Amino acid sequence: MALTLARGHFVTLTIGTWSCEAMVTLASENGRSLIVMFDGAAPVGGGLALGMLALLQQDDGTFTDLMTGTPIEIARIRPV
Repeated sequence: MALTLARGHFVTLTIGTWSCEAMVTLASENGRSLIVMFDGAAPVGGGLALGMLALLQQDDGTFTDLMTGTPIEIARIRPV
């Protein structure tokens, strides 16, 4: 089952061994295109993304960085 996210959801992003918490600040109506914001720098495409990533959910349910195609694991943080 594909993960559906919306604006305001908190998530954990993982790229290789790097991981951080982020917030969905913009989401398409179907939740497949996202902009997430976070503190720090994410290692994508051989460089660094500072504080923000645009993500696209693929047909298989996985997410990739829109600019570089880097695969990104994303999981929703459940509210306490």
